[in-house]
Amino acid sequence: MELISEFDIAISDADVPSLVSEIIDIFYSEGKFIKYDKACSSSVIIRVGNAELRAFGNVERGLARISIINVHSGELSSYRKIIEIIKTLTSLESLNKARIMHLELVSRGLKDTSFRITSIQKFMKLLKNIISDIGIVINSISTKNIGEVSLVSISGKYPISSMDIVLATVITVIRNSRNISIMVSLSKHYNNFKTDMVKFMNKLLLETELILNYITDNLTR
Repeated sequence: MELISEFDIAISDADVPSLVSEIIDIFYSEGKFIKYDKACSSSVIIRVGNAELRAFGNVERGLARISIINVHSGELSSYRKIIEIIKTLTSLESLNKARIMHLELVSRGLKDTSFRITSIQKFMKLLKNIISDIGIVINSISTKNIGEVSLVSISGKYPISSMDIVLATVITVIRNSRNISIMVSLSKHYNNFKTDMVKFMNKLLLETELILNYITDNLTR
């Protein structure tokens, strides 16, 4: 199983080249440079510690997104370094005239399993029932076939607590009617930077792991 946390900052009215350039100036010395769009200075990827910092945008429309992605192994992180990165990003000079629209917290879990599938329709019905049992209120279901690969996607809302409802997405990739990759994603928007967002991210990751294990156990029962 692989667990991934992602902090996404959505920005409007941004000077995208200046934003990308400033991020490079600040983080290049302490990170590993992975990718940079030299043609229009609209995107960059830098590894900072255990996290991957991605910034990309539309130069003409002034829209940008900054993502901080962390792959977890073992115990969940305290996010101390990531919080430092977020504080640095939100105080960038290039964002003085821009508008931070929201922060999105995203947790993802990935797991592989294997069992024989005789019918995609039967599999989809089984998956729908399992997801409903978890407490996810389903909004949409879709399927797609690409050669030997079938995709089943289900999304809806999940009450993670009495006060918090998050967007839940379950995607299964089926190969050769037997090998199945399951991805579970939970996400929530924040309009401001709340002090409890780290605690909430750990809760998202824990719930993602529980949901992923529940789906896998019941599919292969």
